[in-house]
Amino acid sequence: MVPLNENLFPADLGWRLAFGLGAVFGVAILLVRRNVPESPRWMFIHGKEGQAEELVQEIESRVEDSTDEQLEEVDEDITRSATAAPRSATSSPRCSPAASPHWSPPRC
Repeated sequence: MVPLNENLFPADLGWRLAFGLGAVFGVAILLVRRNVPESPRWMFIHGKEGQAEELVQEIESRVEDSTDEQLEEVDEDITRSATAAPRSATSSPRCSPAASPHWSPPRC
C-alpha cells in the first residue's frame, strides 16, 4: 500500500494517511449506497412482491427489446410453496445435533 511505503512517506505520516483513506472510502460507500436500487430479491424478501415483479418485467422487456428475442418463461415461482419447510440454520447436516456427539450450535 502506497501510504505505508517508507520511501514515499515517513512512518508516522503513512499510517495516518492509510487510516484517513479508509475513512474516505467509507464515506464514499455511504454516499454511493444511497443511489443503488434494491434488487428484486431484496424487494421480495422484504414484502414488496409487486414492486419486485414490476422491476423484473421491466428488465425482461428491455432485454427483449435490445435482443429482438422473446425470453423463455420461468418454470418455477419464486414464492415458497405452503408444503415446503422453511430453511433454517439447523437444516444443513453440519448444523444438526447428529453431526457430532459433542454438538453445540455452530455459527451458521
